[in-house]
Amino acid sequence: MGVVYDNLDVELALVRRIKEENLLRVETQNVMMGLKDAFPIMISYFSIAMAFGLMIKNADLLLSDGILFSTVVFAGASQFMALNMLITGSGWISIIAATFLLNFRHFIMSASLGSRLQKPRRWQIPIIAFGVTDETFSVDMAKEGSLPPVYVISVHFFAWASWGPELLPDMFSAPLFLMHWDPVSGWVSMSFLCLYLFLKLKKEEKPFGLH
Repeated sequence: MGVVYDNLDVELALVRRIKEENLLRVETQNVMMGLKDAFPIMISYFSIAMAFGLMIKNADLLLSDGILFSTVVFAGASQFMALNMLITGSGWISIIAATFLLNFRHFIMSASLGSRLQKPRRWQIPIIAFGVTDETFSVDMAKEGSLPPVYVISVHFFAWASWGPELLPDMFSAPLFLMHWDPVSGWVSMSFLCLYLFLKLKKEEKPFGLH
């Protein structure tokens, strides 16, 4: 009888191990898929970060201020608006209120995204909500079927992680660019063009045979 119980324990342990390995493999695939789908955003963010980095430099703010700003806020349009309001001497209450109103669409976007999530855990929800931007939302919703939370977190994380560090070369090269042209109008225009092209390519991925 003891041998039977021992064999049963071994079999249960083997089943649990197989399930854990399968889960790890699936989650790893979701992370890699998230990186693949977030890559166009990461590339297009370079030009947007360039414009923001030059604005930070032109405003005589510290590099740490720009990185902290991008890390905590992570909302491109709101960051440009808030920085401009800060430069013009607007109060913190006005900046916070304007940022809230500009980002109010994120409530609707998050609700729409939440309906597509595949049984998210409680701790995953605020992480996913923090990473919602126009770009990550577009990539998430372009995916067919229900969305694994790990995939969504992966897309949002790689997009977020690429935003702050891309300010570094932009701010160090700022004096060179500022001598020749207006950084804001030039790089903002280019950023939206790059972003549109990458998202368009992502949308047409299957018809073009890209996998």
